[in-house]
Amino acid sequence: MNYKSAVEIIEAIRSGETTAVDVTRHFLEVMEEKKDLNSYITVNPKAMEEAEKIDARIKSGDTKGKLLGLPIALKDNILTKDLRTTCASKALKEFVPPFDATVVEKIREEGGIILGKTNMDEFAMGSSSETSYFGATKNPHDQARIPGGSSAGSASAVGSGEAPIALGTDTGGSVRQPAACCGVVGYYPSYGTISRYGVVSMANTLDQIGVLGNHVEDIALMTEVLAGCDEKDPTTDPQSREFTITEENPFQGAKIGYPDVSKFPIDPKVKQRFEEGLELLKEKGATVELVTLDTLNYALSCYNVIVASEVSSNMSRFDGLIYGNRTDEYDSLDDLYIKTRSENFGEEVQRRIAMGTLYLGADSDQKVYKKALKVRKKLQMEYDAFFEKYDFLVTPTTNELPFTLGEKVDDPLAMYASDFFTVSVNLSGLCAISIPMDTGIGTSLHLVANRFEDKKLLEAARAIERSL
Repeated sequence: MNYKSAVEIIEAIRSGETTAVDVTRHFLEVMEEKKDLNSYITVNPKAMEEAEKIDARIKSGDTKGKLLGLPIALKDNILTKDLRTTCASKALKEFVPPFDATVVEKIREEGGIILGKTNMDEFAMGSSSETSYFGATKNPHDQARIPGGSSAGSASAVGSGEAPIALGTDTGGSVRQPAACCGVVGYYPSYGTISRYGVVSMANTLDQIGVLGNHVEDIALMTEVLAGCDEKDPTTDPQSREFTITEENPFQGAKIGYPDVSKFPIDPKVKQRFEEGLELLKEKGATVELVTLDTLNYALSCYNVIVASEVSSNMSRFDGLIYGNRTDEYDSLDDLYIKTRSENFGEEVQRRIAMGTLYLGADSDQKVYKKALKVRKKLQMEYDAFFEKYDFLVTPTTNELPFTLGEKVDDPLAMYASDFFTVSVNLSGLCAISIPMDTGIGTSLHLVANRFEDKKLLEAARAIERSL
């Protein structure tokens, strides 16, 4: 059977062609065979037990559940009751949550099976997985190269066949960028689509759970299950929305805008394949036009200020008293804080806390932070005007192909640049998806739609996928 398609796996289990136990066993065996990729931090020891319960239900005639028997991988910043959640940090290396995140509850209610918790950049801060306390994840198509980040393990697990589908989180491209690196589909839903309750926050106004898979239809199905208002997360959209794909060719008569990518640092192969992608959209019946988005040039700088500021606030809870490991020896409360945080946080986490603290400092009246908020608002207004005329924006997902592990570990600014085309989506609350144009390591198209036009976006992505 096709172990890459989540939809086909569910139907095969429901029809009796296979069992949840056989499917789960398959993925656990692949995970063991490919453990050198370091895609997972923790394997769920009860995965087979969960599969046996699903099969028992089916045997009794109960075949309900949109995810019936489907094994799913979860990024390790999504809380799972009685299953370790580390955020890839020394600070939480033994933390076992007392409750499930809302998305985990929904997965279990619909018959999904948790395979394990995937590796990531520490507290989701990074673009290559190299900040993980548990070691870097490797690209499934070339182990010398990065798999992207911060949802590196989820992308690698799907790309390597260790999971048919996985959840990640995306603050500035952390689902879409690793999806592009690993040659899978990565989807960032409109802000507020999926509850973030039970997800360890990096930057609250930017974070959103995203989905990685091999097929757009699989991602649409998973979003259908996870989306919806949650009283535990006041940022969730109160309106019920549809995600099932029905339209075959949404590009017929559509208007698509794209920026002049040659104005930005970009790999020649990425630029060439992007131009081929534009021709494909024209062949599908769309009108494709070059547009100017002036504020896009400042999006990455704006993002870096806002995300560091929110990180500085969110990380204050990990002080050795409320959450996280505590240092063994200290002379005062201040000494406890300093030693605990210095011992438990990696360099990138410490860097962003320090930057955010600087931006939020009263001494400067938060001048830089306030300016970033103004730029963010201007960007949102620019997108509002853009979507009055156009159905989609299209860009490359990343400006370069995956680089080698260790190549940029000492150059954080170069690392941040890989999110150039993705961060504006998070700053504006839009929806976006990365669709691979090549098998394995290659390039991806990044398609963006207006907020809450996710169904239209998924239909468009499926049309591109089928054409490719």
